[in-house]
Amino acid sequence: MNTTDIKTGIDFENYVMQLFLLDGIRTLSTPASNDYGSDLIIKYNGIIFSAQCKFYSKPVSLKAVQEVMGSLKYYNANYGIVITNSSFTQQAQNLARTNNVLLIDGKESLESPKEILDAFIKRIDSNRPIPTPISDELTMDDLVVRYGVSKGTILKNFLGAGLPYDKVGREYRFSEQDITAWEIEKRSIPYRKDESILLPGYVAYIKQKNEELKAAKQNGDKEMVQSIKQDLKNHGQFYVEPWMWVLTGIGIAIAFIAFCLIIIPTIRL
Repeated sequence: MNTTDIKTGIDFENYVMQLFLLDGIRTLSTPASNDYGSDLIIKYNGIIFSAQCKFYSKPVSLKAVQEVMGSLKYYNANYGIVITNSSFTQQAQNLARTNNVLLIDGKESLESPKEILDAFIKRIDSNRPIPTPISDELTMDDLVVRYGVSKGTILKNFLGAGLPYDKVGREYRFSEQDITAWEIEKRSIPYRKDESILLPGYVAYIKQKNEELKAAKQNGDKEMVQSIKQDLKNHGQFYVEPWMWVLTGIGIAIAFIAFCLIIIPTIRL
């Protein structure tokens, strides 16, 4: 893999994520902090992978393999992946082999992640069956819990606003992936008089972007900071720099002082 322009771990994580996305693989980043041992969640052919990205100048130890193994249950993932620009210690390789963790080092090309995942699945298939794929299909009852409203409201307000669905007989079926994408674009749904429901997929997306923005600032990645700010703006979130809040506070204070010194004495007269 070509990592000559990469300077930080966040850069490497974004680089890996883009390679998977470019190959048509659904890939999501986990929170920058408290990630429970995973940097990326990769969903491919009904199988969920939890991946760690290690941008190291030395071989990656077995600790990374242990961490990604520990993340599987939390993220409801089937298998773990550790990806590095470097290499792996022999202990890391041994632990990964016995626990079906995929290791991808700097010598391996990531131009076709699908081929790598297919080869991994084929290799472990001879040892044990692939775990039952976790379906992202939701029912109407799931949406009642998701939005906290009645089925009638979902039919009228949500389906009427373009909520994607399939219908099998009389039953409605919803893809969580499609719904989340719709929620991000829709942001909210009108509900009752002068009320609206802020959609959970949009809330989670904005939270993730703000965490990525914080990490990019800490790493001094100005290009990434501007990209995330633009993304937030495109989704209705306008970022205000801290110094702008300070100036606003100063302006309010000046206006208050002027009111006290000029307007109040005039009223008394």
